[in-house]
Amino acid sequence: MSTGRKNGSLLLKVGLLSASMLIGVQMSISPAIPAMREFFVGMPREAIESITTVQNFSGFVFILACPWISARLGKKRSVLLALVLAAVAGMVPAFTGSYPVILASRLVFGAGVGLDCG
Repeated sequence: MSTGRKNGSLLLKVGLLSASMLIGVQMSISPAIPAMREFFVGMPREAIESITTVQNFSGFVFILACPWISARLGKKRSVLLALVLAAVAGMVPAFTGSYPVILASRLVFGAGVGLDCG
Protein backbone atom coordinates (compact mmCIF):
# COMPACT_ATOMS: atom_id res chain seq x y z
CA MET A 1 0.00 0.00 0.00
CA SER A 2 2.82 2.40 0.76
CA THR A 3 4.40 1.63 -2.64
CA GLY A 4 1.39 3.14 -4.41
CA ARG A 5 1.68 6.27 -2.33
CA LYS A 6 5.41 6.58 -3.05
CA ASN A 7 4.78 6.17 -6.80
CA GLY A 8 2.07 8.83 -6.63
CA SER A 9 4.38 11.10 -4.72
CA LEU A 10 7.17 10.56 -7.26
CA LEU A 11 4.81 11.27 -10.16
CA LEU A 12 3.63 14.42 -8.43
CA LYS A 13 7.21 15.59 -7.93
CA VAL A 14 8.13 14.85 -11.55
CA GLY A 15 5.01 16.63 -12.75
CA LEU A 16 5.68 19.70 -10.63
CA LEU A 17 9.30 19.88 -11.73
CA SER A 18 8.29 19.49 -15.38
CA ALA A 19 5.68 22.21 -15.09
CA SER A 20 8.14 24.53 -13.35
CA MET A 21 10.77 23.86 -15.99
CA LEU A 22 8.47 25.25 -18.68
CA ILE A 23 8.90 28.71 -17.27
CA GLY A 24 12.69 28.65 -17.44
CA VAL A 25 12.93 26.97 -20.81
CA GLN A 26 10.95 29.59 -22.71
CA MET A 27 13.89 31.80 -23.55
CA SER A 28 16.39 29.01 -24.07
CA ILE A 29 16.12 29.54 -27.82
CA SER A 30 17.62 33.06 -27.58
CA PRO A 31 21.27 31.92 -27.82
CA ALA A 32 20.44 30.20 -31.12
CA ILE A 33 19.35 33.42 -32.84
CA PRO A 34 22.78 34.22 -34.38
CA ALA A 35 23.00 30.73 -35.89
CA MET A 36 19.43 31.04 -37.15
CA ARG A 37 20.29 34.33 -38.86
CA GLU A 38 23.07 32.53 -40.73
CA PHE A 39 20.77 29.62 -41.60
CA PHE A 40 17.82 31.72 -42.80
CA VAL A 41 19.76 33.86 -45.27
CA GLY A 42 17.69 36.69 -46.71
CA MET A 43 15.13 36.56 -43.91
CA PRO A 44 14.60 39.84 -42.06
CA ARG A 45 16.33 39.97 -38.68
CA GLU A 46 13.06 40.91 -36.98
CA ALA A 47 11.31 37.82 -38.35
CA ILE A 48 14.00 35.55 -36.96
CA GLU A 49 14.02 37.30 -33.60
CA SER A 50 10.24 37.01 -33.42
CA ILE A 51 10.74 33.28 -32.86
CA THR A 52 11.71 34.10 -29.29
CA THR A 53 8.70 36.33 -28.61
CA VAL A 54 5.82 34.82 -30.57
CA GLN A 55 5.24 32.20 -27.89
CA ASN A 56 4.27 34.96 -25.47
CA PHE A 57 1.21 35.83 -27.57
CA SER A 58 -0.24 32.32 -27.60
CA GLY A 59 0.84 31.89 -23.99
CA PHE A 60 -1.14 34.99 -23.02
CA VAL A 61 -4.26 33.75 -24.81
CA PHE A 62 -4.04 30.34 -23.18
CA ILE A 63 -3.36 31.83 -19.75
CA LEU A 64 -6.68 33.64 -20.10
CA ALA A 65 -8.40 30.45 -21.30
CA CYS A 66 -6.71 28.21 -18.76
CA PRO A 67 -9.35 28.40 -16.00
CA TRP A 68 -12.05 27.45 -18.49
CA ILE A 69 -9.98 24.61 -20.03
CA SER A 70 -8.92 23.38 -16.60
CA ALA A 71 -12.55 23.30 -15.46
CA ARG A 72 -13.49 21.22 -18.52
CA LEU A 73 -10.54 18.82 -18.54
CA GLY A 74 -9.60 18.84 -14.88
CA LYS A 75 -6.35 20.13 -13.43
CA LYS A 76 -4.33 16.97 -13.99
CA ARG A 77 -5.38 16.60 -17.62
CA SER A 78 -4.84 20.27 -18.41
CA VAL A 79 -1.33 20.18 -16.93
CA LEU A 80 -0.62 16.95 -18.81
CA LEU A 81 -1.85 18.56 -22.03
CA ALA A 82 0.36 21.58 -21.32
CA LEU A 83 3.41 19.36 -20.82
CA VAL A 84 2.74 17.32 -23.97
CA LEU A 85 2.19 20.43 -26.11
CA ALA A 86 5.35 22.06 -24.79
CA ALA A 87 7.44 18.90 -25.11
CA VAL A 88 6.38 18.09 -28.67
CA ALA A 89 6.48 21.68 -29.89
CA GLY A 90 9.81 22.24 -28.17
CA MET A 91 11.38 19.37 -30.12
CA VAL A 92 10.01 20.27 -33.56
CA PRO A 93 12.71 22.86 -34.41
CA ALA A 94 15.38 20.18 -33.97
CA PHE A 95 13.91 18.24 -36.89
CA THR A 96 13.06 20.95 -39.41
CA GLY A 97 14.68 23.85 -41.19
CA SER A 98 11.41 25.50 -42.16
CA TYR A 99 10.85 28.94 -40.68
CA PRO A 100 7.02 28.71 -40.76
CA VAL A 101 7.10 25.32 -39.03
CA ILE A 102 9.48 26.60 -36.35
CA LEU A 103 7.32 29.68 -35.83
CA ALA A 104 4.18 27.53 -35.54
CA SER A 105 5.91 25.22 -33.08
CA ARG A 106 6.82 28.20 -30.90
CA LEU A 107 3.16 29.27 -30.94
CA VAL A 108 2.14 25.78 -29.80
CA PHE A 109 4.92 25.84 -27.20
CA GLY A 110 3.50 29.10 -25.86
CA ALA A 111 0.05 27.51 -25.69
CA GLY A 112 1.53 24.72 -23.59
CA VAL A 113 3.17 27.20 -21.27
CA GLY A 114 -0.06 29.16 -20.98
CA LEU A 115 -2.04 26.02 -20.14
CA ASP A 116 0.32 25.26 -17.27
CA CYS A 117 -1.96 26.92 -14.71
CA GLY A 118 -3.17 23.79 -12.91
